[in-house]
Amino acid sequence: MNRSAWWFLLPLILGILGSAIAWSKIRDSQDPELVKWVMVFGAIQTIAMALSSIQIFPGIPLL
Repeated sequence: MNRSAWWFLLPLILGILGSAIAWSKIRDSQDPELVKWVMVFGAIQTIAMALSSIQIFPGIPLL
């Protein structure tokens, strides 16, 4: 079964959408602790997705 190349853009599109939602929610926030935790959660999520994609597609070279 052939996969469409568009499926590889889905995480990028969802990441942009999620970042826009987070930005709009914390834009007017006066709580710097909230901003810090949103950034930490985003970084952890990005690292987790990268590591899981390496495990799912072990034959694909990284560079």
